[in-house]
Amino acid sequence: MSLSSVTIEEFTAMETKVTNAYVATQRHHVEDVVYACTSGSFIKGAGRDVAISQEVSRTAQCSAIVTVIAI
Repeated sequence: MSLSSVTIEEFTAMETKVTNAYVATQRHHVEDVVYACTSGSFIKGAGRDVAISQEVSRTAQCSAIVTVIAI
């Protein structure tokens, strides 16, 4: 996914697109998901990385991690 500009609004829109993509993968029985957008993981402040991970995990019904948590 690409951003047309690097803004909070664009990152928020990307999160929605990513969540929708994860929902689409559910029929493939995905076991793990990685949100590999380091900037998007922290642009909204401390704790956003954890919130994204939890939201993706809940939505995709599998384990999820974001790059900021992984490093």
